[in-house]
Amino acid sequence: MDLRQIHYFLTLFEEQSVTRAARRLNIVQPALSMQIAKLEEELGRELFTRTARRMIPTPVAEEMDRLFRPLLREFNNARDQIVHSDHAIGGHIRIGIMPSIGQDLVAGVLVRFAEGYPTVTLSAIEDSNASLVDKVSRGQLDLAYTNSVLRTATIESLPVQSERLVLIMPLNFPTLKQNITQSELNAHKFVLPTRDHGLRDNIESALRQSDLHVVPKIEVDSLLAIARLVEKGLYVSFLPESTLHALVNWHGLKLYSQVLRNVGFVRQIVALHSRHRPLSDAARTFHQMMVGQLFTQLAHVET
Repeated sequence: MDLRQIHYFLTLFEEQSVTRAARRLNIVQPALSMQIAKLEEELGRELFTRTARRMIPTPVAEEMDRLFRPLLREFNNARDQIVHSDHAIGGHIRIGIMPSIGQDLVAGVLVRFAEGYPTVTLSAIEDSNASLVDKVSRGQLDLAYTNSVLRTATIESLPVQSERLVLIMPLNFPTLKQNITQSELNAHKFVLPTRDHGLRDNIESALRQSDLHVVPKIEVDSLLAIARLVEKGLYVSFLPESTLHALVNWHGLKLYSQVLRNVGFVRQIVALHSRHRPLSDAARTFHQMMVGQLFTQLAHVET
């Protein structure tokens, strides 16, 4: 049994798929299968039950994961300390971002991070909340910024920031009551994201907490399309303040927004990471930048 075999085993344990594990390890599938077979032969125990769709860990594999994962973590930490003994941060990090985080916020952090830490390479993807959670649990992402506050056996949540959901309207739109009523909502046509979009959950949760309900006239997941429909004077919608700030700054949209005082019109932004893979120095530094940038931007928006 060697370190490479342990690494292969732990990756397959997480992915439960030879195809995905081999892709993540950047090796061919037969090489992975051969190393796992050698490991099982050495132990004299079966580590996975093979099915047509999954590699299901056996109780022996569960115990191996519990015992060996901390050892590999300590090895990686020791290696990083040697490699970066001059205190330079390096490596590669993988970040996932939900679509409703403002584009200018993310772009600003990416630029500052790349300039400040030139020895770090970074991959950032935009995806739905559900997909980001799945990628974190599978080890495909180091951090994911979502609306999903999760604390499970495999995922930990780091609080980032809370922000208001605001009602966005065309310019010259009449001001509504700060505690909006159902009759006022019924007087307007709404365009909202579809139910597959994480922001829709935030909006409906906010409405439910205030005993309100909206049936949208149009559903579309593109937040830019929503903002343009509102700008044309045909519809109204709800957006987070950071998203509105980005749309106005990046696309020059002319929109009017109103803060509502009803209970619940706030969403939480969290960063998810795996409990099995502690954050690297690079990932922690990126997260600190994201928190600081969002705090600064929302403070600017609210003034």
